[in-house]
Amino acid sequence: MRGIDVLIIAFLVSICANAQNDSLALSKSRPKVLKKLGKGALRQNDPGSAAYYHEIGSKKNPGDAEIQSLLGTAYLEMRDYERARVAFLRAHKIDPKEAPEALYYHALMQKSSGMYDSAKIAFLQFRKSYKGSNRLLKRLAKKEAEFCDSVTRILDERQRVQITRLDSTINKVNTEGSPLLLDQNTLLYSSLRTDKLEYAGLDSGMVRRRRFYMA
Repeated sequence: MRGIDVLIIAFLVSICANAQNDSLALSKSRPKVLKKLGKGALRQNDPGSAAYYHEIGSKKNPGDAEIQSLLGTAYLEMRDYERARVAFLRAHKIDPKEAPEALYYHALMQKSSGMYDSAKIAFLQFRKSYKGSNRLLKRLAKKEAEFCDSVTRILDERQRVQITRLDSTINKVNTEGSPLLLDQNTLLYSSLRTDKLEYAGLDSGMVRRRRFYMA
């Protein structure tokens, strides 16, 4: 058993050593190599690895708008919408021509985070400034802006509800019957109109009957 334990420990140590070597090699890699690795990871549906490559690449070359946009895409596929929003915005600010669609996805991340006013402005700005060939994206931006506007108007409509206590004719000390809503202003209920606790024995011959009332 000790021999097996030694082999397992040696195997784990070798894995850790290889991981450290890989990290060291990546830290020395050129931004172009890291960008290529990140793109390959995205094509293989591995956004976690893609984000790792592009994070290193963005530190090496913070002025590369494409890397920032690719990093935003990796975060988006990881459903990390906050970091995706920041990355797409950074890409747009660095060079809108190099990352022409970054503003659209930045707005999309704002919408996903509930920032409807800001998202609407960004969608409209994208439609106005986008010169790329993706016409579908411009149509989607228009619909997304309309959606954000609708949500904002719905949220702004505050429904004023006034709660009024029911008067003393109901909710007495005895059990009330479940009320029935006849219309928006009228309740039908059964009650025993007394402020005293009333008990009825099966052999007493006296049964206090409840009546129906409206309030």
